Amino acid sequence: MNKIELVNKINNYVFSGEEAELLDELNELFDTGEYKVHLNLVFNIISITQMYGFLAYLNDEEKAYFTKWDILRSQSYSGKKMDYYNSGQLSLLFELDTYKKVFFSAPTSFGKTSLIIEYIISNYEQFKNLLFIVPTNSLLEELYLKIININTQYNLGYYVSTQPYIQEKRKNFLIVTPERFLILNEEIEVQRFDLIIMDETYKIVDSRNEKISDFIDARAFRFRKVADIIGNTSNRLILLSPFTYLLTESMNKYLTKHSIKKLDRKIEYVKRELYKIECSSDFRDHFKIKVVGYGKQVSISQKVNLLLRVLQDEKNIVYVPQYAKAYDIVDQLDWTRKVVVTERYLKFLEHLEKNYTVDDKYEWKIISALKKGVGIYISPLPRYIKREIVNLYEANVLGTLIVTTAFTEGVNTNASNLIFTSLINGPTTNSLSDIDVLNVSGRAGRFAKNSVGKVYCTSEVVYNRVFQLQEEAEVKLENYNYCNNSSVPRNDYEIDMIEEQYLSDDEIEIKENLKNEVAELGLSYRDLNISLNVSTKWKIALYRYFMNNYTEVQKAYTAAVELVSQQPNKRIESLDIIFKMLKKSFINADIEGFSCAPYEIRAFDSKGEFIWGRLYKVYCAGSISKVISNNMIFIVNRYEEIIKKNDLSMCTDKSQVEECFRNEGMSWILRYYKKNLTVNFDAFYSETFKFISSIVQYKIPFYTSYFVSVLKLFILKNGIKDELDVSKLDTKKIILLFEEGSIYDDYSKLIDYGISNDLIMKLNDAKITLEKLKAYDFSAKDFDEYELLILEEFLKIV
Repeated sequence: MNKIELVNKINNYVFSGEEAELLDELNELFDTGEYKVHLNLVFNIISITQMYGFLAYLNDEEKAYFTKWDILRSQSYSGKKMDYYNSGQLSLLFELDTYKKVFFSAPTSFGKTSLIIEYIISNYEQFKNLLFIVPTNSLLEELYLKIININTQYNLGYYVSTQPYIQEKRKNFLIVTPERFLILNEEIEVQRFDLIIMDETYKIVDSRNEKISDFIDARAFRFRKVADIIGNTSNRLILLSPFTYLLTESMNKYLTKHSIKKLDRKIEYVKRELYKIECSSDFRDHFKIKVVGYGKQVSISQKVNLLLRVLQDEKNIVYVPQYAKAYDIVDQLDWTRKVVVTERYLKFLEHLEKNYTVDDKYEWKIISALKKGVGIYISPLPRYIKREIVNLYEANVLGTLIVTTAFTEGVNTNASNLIFTSLINGPTTNSLSDIDVLNVSGRAGRFAKNSVGKVYCTSEVVYNRVFQLQEEAEVKLENYNYCNNSSVPRNDYEIDMIEEQYLSDDEIEIKENLKNEVAELGLSYRDLNISLNVSTKWKIALYRYFMNNYTEVQKAYTAAVELVSQQPNKRIESLDIIFKMLKKSFINADIEGFSCAPYEIRAFDSKGEFIWGRLYKVYCAGSISKVISNNMIFIVNRYEEIIKKNDLSMCTDKSQVEECFRNEGMSWILRYYKKNLTVNFDAFYSETFKFISSIVQYKIPFYTSYFVSVLKLFILKNGIKDELDVSKLDTKKIILLFEEGSIYDDYSKLIDYGISNDLIMKLNDAKITLEKLKAYDFSAKDFDEYELLILEEFLKIV
């Protein structure tokens, strides 16, 4: 662009006030480096648009020249942690002071979390207790590390934790998931918090559809409940969300009820360019090179391989619908990116090879990818591995990440290029929601780092969908708690939390019948302010079970107490007892208490045996490599038993045995086998991690905390608290035991930091307390070099 054209664009902005086109030009100039030729005009653009955040693209000398030239106004845009604000960011900070409760939406490039941290640093003296609610454990850890650092850097004086506890007589900054918030809310009123922030509020709607078959996995219900509870605060509240500009009737009702002001910022601070690279002609026209093998019908892995060849020296993110596709891409890669080898990278690689190798003939795909300069980020992976992969990517050791929505929902990092391969999310035909699509494409470009982000769509279908949503730049957000005449039948949990004016006559009758049942049992709704993750109907069903099976209460109590036993065998026996009692209570109340998607592992097999208990026994085997190895032995033995029993040993295709395994209630076992019925090593890794994250760390604590809460209530209400000590029934401890994989109270700070359970077990076995750790009173030979590196980093922030 020549100087005259740029001056004309500046003049057009002055007359029209439309800044988007001018900012696109600014981003292009920074992306190409051409801004240096037009430095004075670039200074003018930044000044007249008040986009001082763009100073981040200048070098120190250029920045010093600018601030000298525009010192008076530019200094009014300087922040505390952020060097400079853009105009929309600064005005938001003023509006946060003006309005007590706000719902704020803006594009992914706006820097919402950074602005909120700025707001906290500037106003921390007003806030004794803060609560930050995030949707995923990955964001929990990421935000925890940020807050720990700013707490020290700016001497804010907070006790920072991810646990659902308040420290009395101290300033608290709690960072929790919605599930942990509901645990916290059983004892702590929202009024105790001077400021509550809820990130990714759009998750009040399930990304798949309005009708959800698996109540336990449908976290949208819990998000909506949390949104209603925190909406009742009389203190400060900030709800954050991307791309939710259209105010639907239901969302407007929610905001009006709670006196929440809707604030929007629509301007994108980075430019995104969208390209369709579906066939060889698209590839040739864009990259100006000939390509062999990039056909319209070839596999995703082949297309990605060829795209990464030409993009390998840039920062890339590849979106895939599930882990199997990521593994296929790694197998297909026939080049190796030149890895920027660092000492940390080598230590991490050695750690993985030592701890995650179960068969010398097979190399775990995560390791294979790292050796090719590629990181794989999928949901079931241990959190510390995912975090390290992102660290290596941010440090430019790795050039490409292959990711699922677990990354786009839970990590704040971006790339120059985003390769968009599918509109599907997961192993079924679940489609990405509108916000999911925008979240994925929004990973291309990052303000202050990559001024232009390029989105490469491998099919016309993907391209058209992304193009449509980027052009509309608007997404509807419903709040189904405030919808009349819902087209989908509501479940018991929804009926509980929805006001009668939004329920049908039948639903109102269900709600009235529940009230009568509660009264008949001599209970109040205050009594039932427990286990807020489940419905009143569930609580009543289990309470009645204890009433009708009084002789089993002692057995239930013993099982609940021994859940937190140091001895795994006792925990395993307790789980079996608890889940079989739960199953009976559900049957008696005609409740489908263990619904799950077809591709998930069921709680019970067709014979009524507790599958999760068997697999949890494998999980308790020790180190993660041993867990995977034992899981392999267990699954292969069960597979061979069924094959032998049904005389299927001559079958060589999965389709020939599927019906038989389905009839046995064991369809999930076939996920560990390839189409030709040979063992799928990849699946043993991924499915083992999936079992740990989905069942051990989520569903088991979900059910056990519900069981123990109702049992405790029953004991207290029926005059047997002198016989059975309810202080031993600690639901929070039980939840954290399974969620965090640790029963060692002394290591809660290491858990907050995201230290792996394997490492915590090593510390416990070696009797290394936190105090000994702080004093470096331990032998380094007990740990590998990567573990020592992580411990050293942890000790720096304690």
